[in-house]
Amino acid sequence: MRRRRGQSPLSYLSGLLIGSEFSAALGRYSPDGDCLLIAGDRLRPAYEMAAEFFRCPLRALAPGAATTTGLALIAEGAGHVQDGDTQC
Repeated sequence: MRRRRGQSPLSYLSGLLIGSEFSAALGRYSPDGDCLLIAGDRLRPAYEMAAEFFRCPLRALAPGAATTTGLALIAEGAGHVQDGDTQC
């Protein structure tokens, strides 16, 4: 692959790494639904572009939302809360 005109070397390298990441993951795992992306605003567009290239349906979450959701699911699974009741 060649770098596009006006594209910085850092952006090009980042694209190669993200593409390699997708290629390795999809070679190892076969998603039966959407791929889940947890990324900040700066990297999300590059991952979305790679997902489109690899024809991988993507659902994106902001890092803060993923943390909150994950902790709530862990607490619920451990029996500390029931039916989504997350009040302390």
